[in-house]
Amino acid sequence: MNRIPPFIKWLVGTLLALALLTGTFFVKGQQDLEVAGNQNSVDAAQIETLLIQFAGTDESTGGLAILIKEPNESLQVFNISPRVAMSFNQAGIMTLAAAGTQLQPGDVAQGVSIATGIRIDGILTLQRLAVAGLVDSLGGIYVDAQSGLLVSSGDDPAMYVSPGRQLVDGQHAAGYAMVKQFTESESNQVARMNEVLASIFSGIPEDSGKLDETFAALGSLARSNISISEIANFFTAINELSLWQTAEFKSVAVDTSELELMPDSNWLRIRQPETWNLVSKFSPSAKLTFSPSVMRVEVTSEEATDRSVIAGDLAQIGLGFIDGGFSQTPEQTLLILSPKVDIDAVIDLRSKLGLPNAQIEWDFELGEYSDLQLIIGADYRDRNLQIESVN
Repeated sequence: MNRIPPFIKWLVGTLLALALLTGTFFVKGQQDLEVAGNQNSVDAAQIETLLIQFAGTDESTGGLAILIKEPNESLQVFNISPRVAMSFNQAGIMTLAAAGTQLQPGDVAQGVSIATGIRIDGILTLQRLAVAGLVDSLGGIYVDAQSGLLVSSGDDPAMYVSPGRQLVDGQHAAGYAMVKQFTESESNQVARMNEVLASIFSGIPEDSGKLDETFAALGSLARSNISISEIANFFTAINELSLWQTAEFKSVAVDTSELELMPDSNWLRIRQPETWNLVSKFSPSAKLTFSPSVMRVEVTSEEATDRSVIAGDLAQIGLGFIDGGFSQTPEQTLLILSPKVDIDAVIDLRSKLGLPNAQIEWDFELGEYSDLQLIIGADYRDRNLQIESVN
């Protein structure tokens, strides 16, 4: 006898309620998980890194985790705050929280890969309702709350999780994982996200057909740039080796960002050297390798606005931007190259940036966490002032 999973009942009820409230109805045929934008052609057997984003409505909800299945049969998880801001090509600079709801999954994955130096083989973006749906498809999950928590956000009706170990449904589990309490540290919310993440994906169906049915019900609430079978194979390999039991969880090193476009936004930036050292120590197989087609440029400057402007310039010519933070302003812009970088490409870069006389140096130890370092000088600032005066 084919029973209707509790999650399907809940989701249909939710969607019908939304339709009645908004007057909007969608007729949707059978389809797989929504595969959107920059679809990868990586063979399922080769997928070793998967970025999972719990996409919230603002910087105080949600989070990201990079899951790395190491060749030595270990699982490393690197968490990233949704408040981290980075450049996403033509879309410009925004936080990961904003990117999760506004951009295609493949664009988010590429931005995270450039900013962290971690190779991302695929991404799975889950809206809050999708997280709730996955939990309900399992019949709920157990959580161990360290204290009583308000797990609703915004104007939603108040929902709470009591202290202690308990079975929770999807709505409570999603809030438990994604909502940061006003007075708590971000690390507490990250720990809850990891708890829910492990519970969901250690219990999902190994059969890609059953998993396909689950994700088909979620529709656009769950998006990826890889297929259902690739996701199923990735987690099947992890679960067969019981890697969740010995998984190591770490947070990517961050610092306050000066690139925020609005006051009091509390944006963060990734501290590249510390992050690269962390990845090199625990997940060397996942380090991003040099690619002349997408060079990673670490930019430092005295004025944050200069970094914002040059991030757009680099996006226009197809180069990756890394926010290197503050540096004193030299008279001339300085380009420091790793031995892997072609000098002709750098000369071309100088011309495109309007700085044909920028100084060039080599650093044979560079190339670890960036391919090229750009220290913005007074000549770049003078150039921009001239352009502004003409306009």
